[in-house]
Amino acid sequence: MQIEEESPRSLLNLARASKFSKKLADPFLYRSIELSDKDTKFKQTEQFVRRLLDSNDDLRWHVKDLRITGCGTSRGDRFDTLVLEQVLDNIVEIKSFRHGCPETLLEQLEGHVPNLKSLTLGVKLATQDGGTLSGGDPSLVQTFIESIDGLHELSIINYCAEPDFLFSAVLKHHESLETLSFHTPPDQHYRRKLPPVWAVEQLLRLRDQCRNLSVLELDVVLEEGQWSWDMAGTLARFNRLQTLKISVEIPMEASDFSEKEYVQSAMGTLPMPPWREDLGKSIACELFRKFYEHDPYSHLKTLEFRFTRLEVSDRAQALVVYNSIFVRRLERDDAPRPEDGGFAIECEHKWPTADV
Repeated sequence: MQIEEESPRSLLNLARASKFSKKLADPFLYRSIELSDKDTKFKQTEQFVRRLLDSNDDLRWHVKDLRITGCGTSRGDRFDTLVLEQVLDNIVEIKSFRHGCPETLLEQLEGHVPNLKSLTLGVKLATQDGGTLSGGDPSLVQTFIESIDGLHELSIINYCAEPDFLFSAVLKHHESLETLSFHTPPDQHYRRKLPPVWAVEQLLRLRDQCRNLSVLELDVVLEEGQWSWDMAGTLARFNRLQTLKISVEIPMEASDFSEKEYVQSAMGTLPMPPWREDLGKSIACELFRKFYEHDPYSHLKTLEFRFTRLEVSDRAQALVVYNSIFVRRLERDDAPRPEDGGFAIECEHKWPTADV
């Protein structure tokens, strides 16, 4: 079996490959354990991983990542705790994508990952049909995050919980946190039912306490279809940030950025109305400039706006399309000034613009 640099070096992949190769690659090249609903022979894989760890005393010291891809309750509560217990002390990164992490697994991990530095977690409550979850009780997520010491990277995808309950858990890592991402996707009806960002007061606390934060990603909500300069002014005070990524959802209703999008039940959708790229560019440039107005020695190098919008097809299928605007500071000693070429701006188009 050959291992390429781009290939996930997973013990689960090693278990799958063992059926087809008499001579396995060096198991010490594998750095992750993966739990996945896609694994149809879950128990056999689990037993193989356990035997592999038991037969290689030093292998456990090489496993650094735990990846959870779509594990529901049925998977999480029957994964052998002995397999994880052998490697938890060395885990530095946990990624739980999309559907969250079973509460049984959260409880199992709590207090047993002392060296964890990077956490990606979807927060989703239990469904009535026993589907996926990230703790039937949201406090389990908060308790788990607070049980960790010194996270450097934290990424939260908040599907259904109020953002406030996780704020104290984030501040628990104020001395070590360098990268923070907090997003709230639209619900099944493609509407945001909950406020996806923290209030201005909380953002100011985040700025004052998380003094090592260099990368921040979050959503900004349009207030009655209008861009909030109050929120922008608050973000511009994060003078230690090197990268700021903002996601702005354009509603189907009319807004400053676009006209109303109409859907015809029988004929499908009318062409998506163009969006005002000129306004997006203006806001991006002005926000970038504000960083240096507040602090001429601001560290900001990259500002990214992603404007997303829902496109409904003639089959009533909803797709999220986006336009992105990137502002990057050039290698100059002076503050960025467009007329002097102080920064560069780029655009990436996925739906029509009003400027074309």
